[in-house]
Amino acid sequence: MERCQSERGAIMLEALIVYPVTIFLLFFVLALFSIFYHIWNIQAIANEAAVKAAQTYKYKEADIEAGYVSAEQVSGLERYRYLFWGQDIMEADAGRKIEAYINRRLDHTSFVNKLTEPEIEFKIEKDALSNRHVEVVVTEEFTVPFGDALSYFGYDNVIHYEAVAYADCLDIIDYINTVDFVGEQTKLGAFGSKTLGMVDAVLKLFDHIIN
Repeated sequence: MERCQSERGAIMLEALIVYPVTIFLLFFVLALFSIFYHIWNIQAIANEAAVKAAQTYKYKEADIEAGYVSAEQVSGLERYRYLFWGQDIMEADAGRKIEAYINRRLDHTSFVNKLTEPEIEFKIEKDALSNRHVEVVVTEEFTVPFGDALSYFGYDNVIHYEAVAYADCLDIIDYINTVDFVGEQTKLGAFGSKTLGMVDAVLKLFDHIIN
């Protein structure tokens, strides 16, 4: 009888030790999962925003959510959109759309406690006359559910994360400029010879007939 009571006491003592430790470790794992998920989520949204901005930034009426651009919007592009103040206007308009898109996506996909509103930086960097790339930076400070468990392991329960994303802007003007430049550089008539110019014209005619 005394032995049976002693075993019951040992089991109760083990349970008092094991259960709290198990629950505490579970909270710690959930907190880590929440951190990694939200970091991945911020980076994924930044990548999406950069790609959508690169595809649609030069179209004022484009739907950034779907990325759809109509034929009328393509044909209605201004020819000199990168000269004078066109670049600044396109960047400001695209920046407003991207900021609204990122905030809306974060509101619908995150469950963390945001300590500050996300800081969103949007830039269009010039690579060539009509070639650009987009840079999107999203900075956020947040805490996660069960984040207090992190402090017992020496971690700060306030997480600060910055996501940076890039995307190339594809513009038909850049393609046309490249093709025209290559055509001029490889044209035989560029050497100033009428004979070579005639040969070049004949070769182009044959190429046109064959293809």
